[in-house]
Amino acid sequence: MRHGLGLLLLATGIATAAPAPQDFARYAPLQTQDAAALYRAALNADVYRHATEAGLGDMRVFNGQGEIVPHALEPMPPVTRPPSPISVPFFAEARSATTEGRVAVSVEARADGTLVSVQPGRPIPLARAQRVLVDASGVKRPLARLDLDWAEARFQGQLRLEASDDLQSWRAIAEAELLRLQQGGQRLERRSISFEPTTARYLRLQWSGAAPTLTAVRVVPQAEAALPARVWLSPQPVDDPDGYHFVLANVAPADRLRIRLPQTNTVAQVTIEARFASNGPWHPIARARLYRLQQGGAEARNGDLVVPARIYREWRVRVDGGKTLLGAGQPTLQIGWVPQQLVWLARGQPPFVLGYGQRDLPTAAGGNLSVAGAQPGNATLGPARDGTPQPEPWLAGDAMRRWVLWAVLLLAVAVLGGMAWRLARRSDGM
Repeated sequence: MRHGLGLLLLATGIATAAPAPQDFARYAPLQTQDAAALYRAALNADVYRHATEAGLGDMRVFNGQGEIVPHALEPMPPVTRPPSPISVPFFAEARSATTEGRVAVSVEARADGTLVSVQPGRPIPLARAQRVLVDASGVKRPLARLDLDWAEARFQGQLRLEASDDLQSWRAIAEAELLRLQQGGQRLERRSISFEPTTARYLRLQWSGAAPTLTAVRVVPQAEAALPARVWLSPQPVDDPDGYHFVLANVAPADRLRIRLPQTNTVAQVTIEARFASNGPWHPIARARLYRLQQGGAEARNGDLVVPARIYREWRVRVDGGKTLLGAGQPTLQIGWVPQQLVWLARGQPPFVLGYGQRDLPTAAGGNLSVAGAQPGNATLGPARDGTPQPEPWLAGDAMRRWVLWAVLLLAVAVLGGMAWRLARRSDGM
């Protein structure tokens, strides 16, 4: 009787035992830096390669005590690239001639908008110019900062900055006090003026009081936000009489396709299909015109195809008119996607570990974990290690668990039946 009860308890344990990092196909350390309540780390291609669930729900985050902590998946934020200062031409501006009969430097705009200086007489030096025109027409992005340099070792003055597109209508965009002071071997310096990003072809500097002798003027464009780097993988080709068939082991949400034809001077109209499971139906994804042409020593090819970001394991390219239109050889296919970032609560003590790729886990990923005022700390995904090999899909998930439970229960029933039969024989012998 005790044996049968033990087997029943074993069956229950199989169904409810909490996993450990080593139970997953792969596990990797989450390397944190500064202390924080939340952390975030970019997922790499290895996570998508070994994940078994389309939504990456087959992963868990563990703390140093082996406890599972809440996590969520979020899109990677845009990457902001700090811009570099750009040197631009500048000119002294004066509205009248001096008492000595000298004519100040004036400026005029060419047809393309650039400024050129006109010097009918000796120009007024920049050191005496209360107004300075800056030609920013060559910068095609919004401006966000102006950097100045001057010859004087000591200077302090108030600057008013204006912007214009036609040299006629001016609008004020910023005011600031700029200075360079030295005392006792120490230097205090402010040579930049920042403002709300604005699009302008020309800037005008107006000094209140003394003006410095400018030696350099630089504008700094607004920082550009770009998507994180896209990851590319190549599915494996397989035989298919109906088209060019490719199978991918990953569960990546591809949003770009890169198809290269095998021979030059080829043009083909194709239909691109995809499906998640090998026994599932094909879904039309896109129609495209592929080409590879040799012209004048250069080769022209079709660009990357933009497709809806969905997860498929199999892709097929069907050529209008049949595969023979592409000639000999096999076209290549690459899929590209922007990885997600993992966000988790730093509950418990580090080190934190990410386990991924376990077929018999229910889908689990928290919702939005962001809290007002809580800035996630940065973390990185360390080198991955092999864990427990996973069963084939036909044994995976709830089906495998049910078969194991039924087997254990039937074994327990058999043991209990054997015990009852032996007891009955003893009773008959008595």
